[in-house]
Amino acid sequence: MSSNLPLKFILTVLALASLSVARASDFDFAAVASKPHPRLMMSDGDLKLISKELSRGNPNVTVMHEALMGQTSGMKVENKQFQYVPDGMKTPLFVSREFLKCAIACSYAYRYSKDKGYVRMTEPVIEYLSANYEDWINQGPIKAPIVEAEYTLGLAIVYDWMYKDLKPEVKAILREQIDKWMLKKKWKETRGHNRSQVCNAAWFACAAAVAETLPSEEMPARLSERVEDLRETMRMIYSPDGAGNESPSYWSYGANFQAFALWVLESAYGSSFGLLDVPGFRMTLDYHAFSVGNTGVYFTYGDCNRTVSAVPSVWYYAWLFNQPGYLNAEIRLLDKGLYTYNREVILGIVPAARFGKVKTVAPSEKLYAARGSAPVIIARTGWNKEDAYLGFKGGSPKTGHAHVDEGSFIYEAYGVRWASDLPHGTYQIYRNAIKAAKRSMASVPEPTSREHPAWDIFHVSNRQHNTLTVNSHNQHPLAEAAIVEVFDTVGGKLGGALDLSAMYAGDLSSCRRTALLYPDQSLDIRDVFTVCDSTDAQVRWTLCTQVEPVIREDCIELSSKGIKIIVRTDAPGAVYQQWPCDPKAYETSTSRYEKGDEYKGFYLCGFTFTAPAGSSRDITTTFRK
Repeated sequence: MSSNLPLKFILTVLALASLSVARASDFDFAAVASKPHPRLMMSDGDLKLISKELSRGNPNVTVMHEALMGQTSGMKVENKQFQYVPDGMKTPLFVSREFLKCAIACSYAYRYSKDKGYVRMTEPVIEYLSANYEDWINQGPIKAPIVEAEYTLGLAIVYDWMYKDLKPEVKAILREQIDKWMLKKKWKETRGHNRSQVCNAAWFACAAAVAETLPSEEMPARLSERVEDLRETMRMIYSPDGAGNESPSYWSYGANFQAFALWVLESAYGSSFGLLDVPGFRMTLDYHAFSVGNTGVYFTYGDCNRTVSAVPSVWYYAWLFNQPGYLNAEIRLLDKGLYTYNREVILGIVPAARFGKVKTVAPSEKLYAARGSAPVIIARTGWNKEDAYLGFKGGSPKTGHAHVDEGSFIYEAYGVRWASDLPHGTYQIYRNAIKAAKRSMASVPEPTSREHPAWDIFHVSNRQHNTLTVNSHNQHPLAEAAIVEVFDTVGGKLGGALDLSAMYAGDLSSCRRTALLYPDQSLDIRDVFTVCDSTDAQVRWTLCTQVEPVIREDCIELSSKGIKIIVRTDAPGAVYQQWPCDPKAYETSTSRYEKGDEYKGFYLCGFTFTAPAGSSRDITTTFRK
């Protein structure tokens, strides 16, 4: 990734800056209260710069500006997104998100145009939501702090950006709602999850927006608590190498609100309190860039969505770290119209105006390896659609939004994703299946047990992931799989190795899986393990794919777009086979309660073999054109 400044210079400046980081516990909160509105994020100078770039015809700024102005049409009481219906598909979280989107858009439009009509169209919605929000929260199926956080972030922006022309009675409603749903909320533990990023962003914004109404002597301690909560969360998510701990799509969600938090702190409080120096954070855009496969789909694992979403905060980080090269992919998403309905567009438009004409470059790196709580190894032969791509994951099921899929991999070559990951539907469907399974059990295993029904959900279990299943057991949910070797050969093989031993404790005494991608786009998956002395190991090697497989006696054939890939193993006694991709075909604790049609277009194939007790195996499975 390119930079306009020498790396040594940047690191020197950062090192000097870190010596004088303000401590939140010593912060003069009265200084925030004395600032005139607007205090949050976008300054009047930023607005002037946006206007200047619009007059110059800057295409990136123009598209984002038009997206924001277009979103103002949603700020109507009769908008169905603002009308929560119990037992419907929408939840209070959808209401909060729709309000945040419209609140940002109308506040921006008011500041840009100075048209009070945007204030007048916002006020009835504030009154309507405040009258109904508590009932919706009590009735809603999702009891999570992010519901109120997204709502109150919108309230804070409206209060701060429209302050001059809001009716006094609406200001009073906004202060009451901000106090009730954010500043007086007692949160559950949020550290280490994206909900910490969302909630802290909202808290920082709410406290700054109504600062003149808050006791200045009490606020430094509260501010310090929230800053340290976010600092620890950033450490848990990004350290040591920048990878998100909850998969790429959850990284995107958290990254946007992380940007809101940092932007609010810098603009309203005058300091980021050293948060930029959390180990790994400055590398996190590498993870984002590598997390999208060459076919344009995320490296899916855990609860990750398949479709790549626009991430306006990439603009913010590219500006913050002086790395415009990272915008290469984001500009393509902008051109495709993915910003039109995005509620975080404001994070992109100011950096886009500051950059002016952006010069981007295609990345040159071909390998990214990140250790930490959710280690990944990602390799590619190039960055074009026809180049090969490998995503290989370790980690632990105990990480947020994780599956029992350690050792799983994604493989693309010749413009086709040959090794895939099953999609997941709505969380409520699976919550219902788990609850039903528990009711049918005489004794419910602990969540830490691999027999707990949560691990039997069809797309969660390792049986349906591109990894090993031994003796029909799930991997141990508290175990971890760490990176033990990385291969980065110039012009040669790329990939790495994971220690999976703890995942199969009781069945295997040791297990190591290596994934290697070669310049000719071929792939090797090598499994080296030793079976425990107590019993034979019945091993299932699974491949999930969207390419219909043909099972041969000596291989599996995958054909797509005129390309044929042969999957072959040297495992002694291997029997190639295909399994139903339907939970109804299996007898697990949750299968009878799951839907049977969610996985159409996906196939499960692979092979099985037996390894005698106490024996060792070193097998390699190849993907060759």
